[in-house]
Amino acid sequence: MGLKILVVEDEPIIAQDLCFILEDHGHQPCGTAPTFEQACALLQSQQPDLVLIDINLLGNKNGTQLAQHIKQAYGLPFLFITSSTHPSTLATVKHLHPIGYVVKPFDPQHIYTAIEIGMANWQQRNAGQGGSADATPIAEGLPVGQQEGQQGYDPAASPTPQPTAAGAGSATQPDHVFIKEHKGMVKVHFNQVLYIEANDKYLFMHTAHKKHIAQLSLKEMLAQLPPYFLRVHKSYIVNVKLIEGLGAQGVLFANQAAVPVGRAYKKALMQCLNFLSA
Repeated sequence: MGLKILVVEDEPIIAQDLCFILEDHGHQPCGTAPTFEQACALLQSQQPDLVLIDINLLGNKNGTQLAQHIKQAYGLPFLFITSSTHPSTLATVKHLHPIGYVVKPFDPQHIYTAIEIGMANWQQRNAGQGGSADATPIAEGLPVGQQEGQQGYDPAASPTPQPTAAGAGSATQPDHVFIKEHKGMVKVHFNQVLYIEANDKYLFMHTAHKKHIAQLSLKEMLAQLPPYFLRVHKSYIVNVKLIEGLGAQGVLFANQAAVPVGRAYKKALMQCLNFLSA
């Protein structure tokens, strides 16, 4: 029988993805919360068996404070799922004795393994004690690299930028990518992507009507994109073919979205747009 698991995560898409992963492995997500206060309310109303906690939460209190509260008030097991690997964070976390520590971006198997091993240790330590027990953190979920190949263009990484005209990729280059979504895979066509945004260790691929999440770095994504994608900021790649204009806010698209342009990338962007309009 699966566990009732509370997910405390400030990014809605990641929280939803975690819920799908838990369901796929037979567990029952009993709620999601982006803040300390909402998590406390769900702890009382849902009485979960386990809590998954992101260290960075919305509001004034963070995940380590929530973990301390859970430990003192409920004696429940909790597992951290976070992008933070800073030594000071790890020093704080290890004294809270979580059953596991999964580093974003994570694979579903990392979550499953951390829960299974962590809960087995927790239950063994608690056998016949009726109280909380300390557990050793488990480091899981290290990012997996992608094969590199220069397709999309990053002007800041090149001493002599060469603007790339919009156009289809080569015959051997795919024009789409499959992204895990809900309980299946969704095909995302590159020519429908307006821009790609880096947020922590995740990417958000924005189309006119939807946002898709991928677990890789901006550099790794750029290596897989057709040549009509251009990096315009340390956190953004744009589809040059779909740019509608430039304004004070940066690159403008038809859906009213605006993407900032970094100083190191502006010249290459202007050269590219001039080339396209010639």
